Amino acid sequence: MKTSDLSITDILERRGWPVDMMLKYPEAEREFRRLRATQQVIILRWLWTFNETTARKVLSRSMRYVLDHQVQETPVMGVFQVVHDSEAEPHLVSLIDRTCPCDLFQGRGKYRGNDAPCSHLCAAHVGAAAMRQYTQILEAASSRESRTDLPTLSWSRCVLLRRAPFERRNP
Repeated sequence: MKTSDLSITDILERRGWPVDMMLKYPEAEREFRRLRATQQVIILRWLWTFNETTARKVLSRSMRYVLDHQVQETPVMGVFQVVHDSEAEPHLVSLIDRTCPCDLFQGRGKYRGNDAPCSHLCAAHVGAAAMRQYTQILEAASSRESRTDLPTLSWSRCVLLRRAPFERRNP
């Protein structure tokens, strides 16, 4: 089975989440189809791996950030600027250190005690996947001691494997 054969709805059903979640994000499937195959894989990995809060953020924001060119490369390898609609300052996201200053990622504000991967971090991964140096960024991230792996998706057998849980790193 190829990536193009899978849909966001397939992943939501496999996770046991309500498929009507998609009704809240009618553009999500169309946005998903506009991404490159490598970018689609990242979206599906995030939906498969992380909690429902993160899934909702991915469906409502991450793909739009990428498609609307709100993810911008900085001069520092692995650091991306994600321009957020509702905030004056863009978020500086590091794929190597796996950090984002937002409330969800830091577990602040309404997410106090419920920190989770955010749409900004996902958007940076999806945006970076279209760049030649993405492999170098991933290699630099994997050389960090306290790294956690994202799951692997084997599309040839369509086997979804869940690896280590996500851990937040403070700079």
